[in-house]
Amino acid sequence: MASIEEVILAAMFHDIGKFGQRAGAERSDQLIETYCPKYHGYHSHLHVLNTDYFLENILPIPSGLKLDRQTVARLAANHHKPEWSVFEESCLVIADFLASGADRYKDDEQNEEKGYIRDRLVSIFEEIELHRHKFDVGEAQTYRLCPIDEDPYPTKLEKPDAKKGKVEYQKHWQAFTEHLKNNEVLRNKELSFNQYLGALCASLEKYLWCVPAASFKAIPDISLYDHGYLTASLAQALYKYHEELGSKPHNTEDDKKVEKFILYGGDLSGIQNYIFDINKSHAAGVAKLYRARSFYLQMVTKSLVLELLERLGLYTVALVMDAAGKFMLLLPNTDQIHQKTIEFEQKLEKAFL
Repeated sequence: MASIEEVILAAMFHDIGKFGQRAGAERSDQLIETYCPKYHGYHSHLHVLNTDYFLENILPIPSGLKLDRQTVARLAANHHKPEWSVFEESCLVIADFLASGADRYKDDEQNEEKGYIRDRLVSIFEEIELHRHKFDVGEAQTYRLCPIDEDPYPTKLEKPDAKKGKVEYQKHWQAFTEHLKNNEVLRNKELSFNQYLGALCASLEKYLWCVPAASFKAIPDISLYDHGYLTASLAQALYKYHEELGSKPHNTEDDKKVEKFILYGGDLSGIQNYIFDINKSHAAGVAKLYRARSFYLQMVTKSLVLELLERLGLYTVALVMDAAGKFMLLLPNTDQIHQKTIEFEQKLEKAFL
């Protein structure tokens, strides 16, 4: 049985092959019969072959974590041809279904001939509909393929032809894989899985923030990073839910009606009063004081989240929102989770008091 850490990692990277496929990267062609389903006599979803190659040969996994690389690759690459009787595979695939259903909306005007290599990530602000406004994917502002610290702003880009689009993807893929190859933190044998996961998410966000998760018959407005992270969050919750109940997820209408998740939120009150209650005698350094107090509040909520997740036996992919003194966690809806959150709240209130 695959561990929850292996399932989280597989879920995070299950669609990384889409990035590699668009860049023309190496793939595991010998496994086409194993991982790729057939439609009308032809194999489909070939990106999973790139996923397998990436996880088997490129992703750094510290030996100290004792994770089985082949298990991670198999779980990730088999998500379009799953064995529903396998607990871990069903958790990952249903998580992918839920994440995809949440982020893909059909664009009736999109022409399939535009090609997935040419499409770029669309700014979600383009989709805000005001009076007499009609959203047009072809006219929308999009993001360049580059690290997030290089150019994080959308602009009106001319859609590249397929050849130029592939060259852009190749350049970005090479930068991404070189970053992983040279990242000493991700190879540190002393890392815990949570530390490894945090460093990994930082690297993925830096390079996958601008890569569309899907564009075929869909508006490409969700990044590959966000889709992978949400899938990992859902897969973790499903794994823990069914592990506690001693059951398996099923791809049936009845099973879909079962309430398996909790959105658990928290927030700090009085933030504005605290940040801006600064003595006027500090006028010369007031900007630094504002930043210091803001940082302090961020660390309070961050430390609360980390403490709670440790008590619940969950990893940081459960954190789906953390901003402005508020946080939101995606948790499994089990008696054990309910009891532990109540105990945590009581101890937390006493500590604050």
